[in-house]
Amino acid sequence: MYCHDNNTRKQNWPTWCATPFDAMLRGNPTKYYVYGIDPASEVDRFSIVVLEINEFHSRVVYAWSTTKKEFRQQRSLGQTHEHDFYSFVRED
Repeated sequence: MYCHDNNTRKQNWPTWCATPFDAMLRGNPTKYYVYGIDPASEVDRFSIVVLEINEFHSRVVYAWSTTKKEFRQQRSLGQTHEHDFYSFVRED
């Protein structure tokens, strides 16, 4: 969820988010970002999450996950030309 005008007018909206913001395509060079990678892919999901660090909160700016099973399905359908799972997850 992103912060837009309708949300900021709600009675219980947090005071730290008084300024509306939209989803971003690029990071802000004046902000700090932290990323986390969960390499699980057999039983669990391989995941990448990027957080933007702000003074009173953090925002998720990117999240992606997949499994080896989904990778094999995409490979069999010709949706990727990668043959190695970890090469596949680096291309996105």
